[in-house]
Amino acid sequence: MHFQFFRRWSLARAVLLAAGAALGLGITTAALTQSPPADTAHFDVYAEGGTIHLLTGHGKKGGPSILLFHRASQDGGVTWSKPVRVNGGSDKLSAHHPGENPSIAGSGKRLVVAWTAPRQNARRGGLIQTAVSDDGGTSWKNGPSPFSDAAGSQTFMRMVAAGDTASKSGALHMVWLDSREGQQGLRYARSTDLGATWGKDAALAPRTCDCCWNSIAARPGSAEVSVLYRGGEPRDMMHMASTDGAKWNAPASIGGFDWRINGCPHVGGALALRGQALHALVWTGKDGAQGLYHAALGTGGAEGAAGAAVWSKPVRLGGEDAKNADLTVAADGSLAAVWDEPGARGSPLRMARSSDGRQWSAPEIIAAKAEATHPRAVATAKGVVTLWLEGSPWNGARLFANGREVPSPL
Repeated sequence: MHFQFFRRWSLARAVLLAAGAALGLGITTAALTQSPPADTAHFDVYAEGGTIHLLTGHGKKGGPSILLFHRASQDGGVTWSKPVRVNGGSDKLSAHHPGENPSIAGSGKRLVVAWTAPRQNARRGGLIQTAVSDDGGTSWKNGPSPFSDAAGSQTFMRMVAAGDTASKSGALHMVWLDSREGQQGLRYARSTDLGATWGKDAALAPRTCDCCWNSIAARPGSAEVSVLYRGGEPRDMMHMASTDGAKWNAPASIGGFDWRINGCPHVGGALALRGQALHALVWTGKDGAQGLYHAALGTGGAEGAAGAAVWSKPVRLGGEDAKNADLTVAADGSLAAVWDEPGARGSPLRMARSSDGRQWSAPEIIAAKAEATHPRAVATAKGVVTLWLEGSPWNGARLFANGREVPSPL
């Protein structure tokens, strides 16, 4: 293990390496009997057209419940719609990591939320639960679960939709980490009706890193889907892709760092489609190469089942402390990357842009608070919107969008 690397982490982040997260079952619009603090424990976001959909979770670690709310913005994150409760009143969260967020995706008025619900009498971990909305988030109901076997624990799920915005038709793709085989592995499921039903889930990788988040990208109107995850041995970020959701190409290491450690860094990556090209942000902690990198695949990742995809030479973004990145494609076709990068002056969040993925602008500071972390980026016609948390997720964290605090729904 690279102890020099791990000593760089703060004690607070080291504590977050405890595995597993559990959110509660039951979707209801009944009045709440308990009101946990307004702390933002986690969030997820996606944009479609001019609408940004935001999912936030509120409560304290080990507290009575975690409340999930949906909101939407039509003006680039300046104002938000009235918060609507997504889950039930007795839902709990046991050991949540940053990056282990519930996921939201959809197409048109059809929205789907997924999270990990705890097993009864289990200390940590659980099974994926979903909620669906047919009216753009005004109301929610129970949805079906994507797994075929209730063994093990399922977490770090990510979803993406590639559907018809005029109806409920189209594909919804989900990946997650699953321990049913006695070790953490990557599984995938697809819904052809935007979450009303799910096909049988499939194992993509039998062994992965234990607690690094996944990323997923899908081409609209197509069955083509790409997945980014951290491998088990080595601990490189790995890419898999399929043109039909059934046959998958061999895993390919992005960057080929061959990073080998006996531990989990708890850092994922990001994917974005730009035309026919697939772009990725990956992080490695390998000595002499530690940091964040961009790489691209010109075909979009569809290499079929015969061989691994070939990625461009990775280009470093930021310094050796850059990590926790996200990536989006702006309305003008340019790429926007955001990430954490703690520095001597306490300026952890930065952004860089590229018109072609080869040349990047000098990073600019987008949040100067030392406690700002884990940014996400989405794009609308009004521009790129970056969201992040400031403070501990379990001790008064606040959510910001382009520097404006997003009001608590409580």
